[in-house]
Amino acid sequence: MKKTKLNVGLTILLIVVILATVGAYHYFFVYKAPDAVSSRKLQETNEAYDYLMAQSKVGLASYDYVVLINPSHGGDDTGATLVTDEGRLNESDVALVIAQYVRTLNDDSSIGILLTRNTDTNPTFEQRNSFITDLKPDMVIDLHVSEDTHDSSVMGVRTYYRSDFYRYDLTNEELADIIERNVALSEGGVALGLCDIVGMEDSSEYDFIKDVKVPCVALSCGYISNSLEAEALTDSAYQKSIAQGILNAIREICYE
Repeated sequence: MKKTKLNVGLTILLIVVILATVGAYHYFFVYKAPDAVSSRKLQETNEAYDYLMAQSKVGLASYDYVVLINPSHGGDDTGATLVTDEGRLNESDVALVIAQYVRTLNDDSSIGILLTRNTDTNPTFEQRNSFITDLKPDMVIDLHVSEDTHDSSVMGVRTYYRSDFYRYDLTNEELADIIERNVALSEGGVALGLCDIVGMEDSSEYDFIKDVKVPCVALSCGYISNSLEAEALTDSAYQKSIAQGILNAIREICYE
């Protein structure tokens, strides 16, 4: 009788070991395999894009002005990154939070604030640009955070634009100037000025604003390579002040 119980116990143990081995294999070599992970992330990004695009079109005709904000990077593409003892600061996270604050702080029903992503996903360049094609915004703002690997004392906001597109009622340079001024005033920080990406040696970081046929700029909200500014960029009150500055600029453009 004891031998029978022992055999049953060993059989159960063997089954548990086999199931655990199969489960571990499936988790590490199937579920966590690079191809499987990439496939799931692609599906997640596509689903998020489809949902956001559909939501953005709801009530689109009711707005007098439509502003498209592109939080740069996302997902595995974190952009500029700072790792400290307190944690990790990613450009993609800061850009997304500020973009979301611009939308939530907006209480003007005549102005539609739309985003190219609302989650930590990384839509393709084509998907992000389809928001411009399909939604036809009045202006486009590309959000970034910068870093200076040579000089950690550099801090402040800087706005990039392209001078090879001109619209008589609002040029890219005028849009950049209004945003730079309002954001610096709202956050109480340093305005580093405007930068024309035409002729820049490397402007790949701002590819999103190239060839856009509406007024558009890329705003760098600060430098994570500066310890003081990096700390500020993690503070919700500071993030809201940047968002409020962007919103103030939008209102100035729309109504003045």
